[in-house]
Amino acid sequence: MRRIALLLAPVIVCTACTLAQRQSYRLTFDLQNAPIQEELTAASLRLIDQQAQTLKTNLNDKSVETASGSVVISVSLADSKQMPAMTAFLTSPFSIRMMTKTTGKGDVTVEGQGNFTDTGFKQEDLFWAEAGEDQTTGKAAVRLLFTTEGRDRFQKIVLANRGKTIGLFVQDRLVSTLVADQLEDDVVIRGIPTIAVASAFTDRINTGLHVTFTPAS
Repeated sequence: MRRIALLLAPVIVCTACTLAQRQSYRLTFDLQNAPIQEELTAASLRLIDQQAQTLKTNLNDKSVETASGSVVISVSLADSKQMPAMTAFLTSPFSIRMMTKTTGKGDVTVEGQGNFTDTGFKQEDLFWAEAGEDQTTGKAAVRLLFTTEGRDRFQKIVLANRGKTIGLFVQDRLVSTLVADQLEDDVVIRGIPTIAVASAFTDRINTGLHVTFTPAS
């Protein structure tokens, strides 16, 4: 009996370890367009891949289940200790803001960049992000598309801050700056080194804007 117990013990421990490595997430979309939901599901899978690399682990596997309009993504990490960090990343509230650089006291101070004040721009003012090539420089670029209300709000911000620097903050981190010099229907972020980096950035924005991840049993 002792020999049987010793042989079974590793199997029990390994099974528990496998269960701990897997987590499922139910995706909720705020857009009811089926093709867009399919693109957001694909973007969510890529986002999970990217975050696994950031956490310095690998995905053992991933799967997608769709039934009755519900989408569930299940993932398994090689390093099970990183699963809580993955869950925290996916479920944390998303934020994107535009802030004006100021010489006075600001709402946010960025080391090496200075102080920035809030413009009143909301993440709900953005609808979508697209990655592509900047024809003028040959480098990658990201185009931010506004909602109708967002376009109006952004143009008012430009008119009120002519010549000033506007910072784009994602998850409270400064990711790009632009000079408020002319009215545009959208914003193009230029100088991104590769299409891969630009595509990863758009996946983060689009999923952040339109997808809610909820841990599922």
